[in-house]
Order: sequence, then C-alpha cells, then structure tokens
Amino acid sequence: MNRVDILEAVKITNNRVKPFDGKKRYLATGNLSNQGIDNFLFVDYENKPSRADLMVSEGDLILARMKATNKVFLIDCDSEDLIVSTGFLTLKPKDDFDGRYLYHYFRSKTFQQLKDRFCSGATQKAINNNSFKRLKVPHYEIEQQKRIVQILDATDNLRQKRKEQLALLDDYLKSVFLDMFGDPEKFPKCKIKKIAANRKYSLSSGPFGSNLTSKDYVKEGVIVLRGLNVSKGFLDISNVKYISEKKANELIRSEVVPNDIVIVAVGSSGLALRIPKTLPRAIMSQNFNKISPHMGKINPLFLQFYINSDFVQRQFRKKVTDTVRTFLSLTKIKDVEIILPPIEMQDKYSDIFEQVEQIKQKMRASLDEMDNHFNALMQRYFE
Repeated sequence: MNRVDILEAVKITNNRVKPFDGKKRYLATGNLSNQGIDNFLFVDYENKPSRADLMVSEGDLILARMKATNKVFLIDCDSEDLIVSTGFLTLKPKDDFDGRYLYHYFRSKTFQQLKDRFCSGATQKAINNNSFKRLKVPHYEIEQQKRIVQILDATDNLRQKRKEQLALLDDYLKSVFLDMFGDPEKFPKCKIKKIAANRKYSLSSGPFGSNLTSKDYVKEGVIVLRGLNVSKGFLDISNVKYISEKKANELIRSEVVPNDIVIVAVGSSGLALRIPKTLPRAIMSQNFNKISPHMGKINPLFLQFYINSDFVQRQFRKKVTDTVRTFLSLTKIKDVEIILPPIEMQDKYSDIFEQVEQIKQKMRASLDEMDNHFNALMQRYFE
C-alpha cells in the first residue's frame, strides 16, 4: 500500500444547479446521519435555499466539509438527480478507485482527523477545496480494494443488525408499557413532588454556578455525573471526572444514590435515567435534576420509563426555557403530572423491563466488541 494525492483518487465535481421545473429533492447536511439519509426537503428553483446548489449523480461521493462532522454518503440510483448542500464536497471516484472503498476511507478516524487538521474559518471551521487537495489516500490495487470493501461491509452489516435488534427491544418495552398504562384515565394522578421520598434533598438540582467547576476535578475520588454519561439513554461511565471526598461532602444535596431518577436539565432536556446499584458514590453536575422516589408509592423503573414517555415529555416541552440552550428547571419538574397505577402493576412492568435490560446489556457488550473489531480493521487498512 502507498499513499497518493487525493486528486488521483477523486475529482471535485462542483456541478451547480441549473434552472428546473417542478420540485427536486434537496439534502442538507443536517439530514444525513451515520445511518444514511434521514429525510429530504422538496424545493423548487425559485425558492430553494442558497446552499441548495450542487447536483450529484450515481456513484458520486458527498463529504461534509465541517470540522468534527463525519458525514459521508455514496450516491446510489435511488439518490441520483439529487440536490445537495454546498456544505458538502461532491466527488467522483476515478477509475483506479472503488467508490465504496473511498466511502469507508472517508468515514475512517484516520481520514476524519486528517480532514479536521486542514479545516479553517473564523466561526464554523470547514475544509475548503484547496486544503482538500493537499490530502492523501491509501492506494491498493483495485481488486484488493474490492476485497477490503467486502470485509468492511460484512463487519458493518453485523453492527447495524445488532443496533436494529436493540431498537426492536426498545419498541417491545414501549408496546408493553402502552398496553399496561396507555390509558391515563384509568389511574389516579399526582404531581411529581408528591411521590418524592420523605427525606432531605429528595428533590434537588445540580450544584449552582461556581460551586462546581473544572478546577475542582481530581485524578480519582467521587464520580461527577455529566450529560455525556447519559446521552445514549443508559449510564455510560467510560468517560468520567472526579472530585475529592471533601468537595463531594460540600455538595451533598446533589449526591445521587441507587434508584434515584436523574433528569437532564440542559441540552437534551427531560431525559430521565434511574441510577443503578452498580454506580459508586456520585455527584450530579449542573446538567441534572434529581428525584429520590418514595418506594412505597412508585417503582423507580416505572417512573423512569413514564418520564421518558410522550405523556410526560409533552408536558416538559411546554415548560422548557428556550434560551441559547434549552433548560428544564426543578421547580417546573415538581409540578408535572404523572399517573399512579397500583404498585403491583408497576412492579410487574419493572420485572419485564429488568429482563429485557439484561438482554440489552449483553447485546451492547457484543456491539462494543463489533465496533472495536470494525475500527481495528479500518486502522489496519487505512493507517
């Protein structure tokens, strides 16, 4: 394997949109994810956004210009004659390069880090055409490229199937929940503040302002629970910060213990998560509010799922403060209304949830292994 100039692998097409009748599909950068195209906008020539100004053909590659944005797509027959945003580079592979081989390379950590180093701009950093032309591509004989594609495609397909299985389990839990509790008129209702435990700090928020800053972080000690630790809908403590025991004692009102429910206050406002028994001592950051539930009134797992359901999320959306970042205050959470089914029903659903969660944990562990294997292959072929 040797590395060649990127213009030996692709041509920058820059095919501008010409006047057309009717409507065409338009792909903005925000409508492309790692899973592919989420949705299109339909535009006519007279009223299309100014950024809707690049045409692509089957076999072209599009690559997001923005820094720290890994969005790549290989145009297929279903996406031909598509208008894409000028936020993409539009590329046509040359004869000695396989389109899917380049697709995998452009998605690799190796390429994305290289691209980011060449990004520039005063506000939103992005790579321009001249900087892109300075990049290199690993070059194999075309048959070897095709073999690499077969291996990476097969490995990636396994990862996607595992993600689909996890999504189906989530759908199953939602369907069971709706079957048991979908008619809120069947059950008495109360406000969240009425189901909190009868103890100090059972309803509390994260530390105020300067009470907890990055200057308080130490190498080991008490975990600080941050937004990124629950952003995927489950607890992930692979990347945590710590504070000293002394500092944690000062912030005791923000301590979380097993079966507490933390609710994201900033950003992904309203997402709820039950603290598992496996979490060591922890303090929640400014990103959270906390409910310590009254165990005789409400099951913590039921409460987590109900808060994450549309019934409560609709109420949260009405209460969120829409500033630079959305914010959901503890005061507003306290007055949100929930149903209060018989505790036996809640416990029954909790048992089902726990059984499914055990399966999901095994699947997530296997998905992590698949991700590690896929990334190792990408590193092997492209670094």
